Amino acid sequence: MLRIENLKKTIKKRTIIDGVSLSVNSGEIVGFLGPNGAGKTTTIKMILGLFSITEGKISICDHDVVNDFEKAMSNVGGIVE
Repeated sequence: MLRIENLKKTIKKRTIIDGVSLSVNSGEIVGFLGPNGAGKTTTIKMILGLFSITEGKISICDHDVVNDFEKAMSNVGGIVE
């Protein structure tokens, strides 16, 4: 399961993601929809550990993506385009 709590990303003093929270349970399917520049790819890259998190928390199967990266990513496969 995926948990995102109050996610924030700031790049060069510009807030790109602000206060995103999301919970996805086992067996659920989720899609990100929105216009260009809405932060969809940035959010996915933070989930995968490709971008750092400015504030907030992401956990996968109860493993924090920042503090327990290897265990969190052992449950993930992703391709970002």
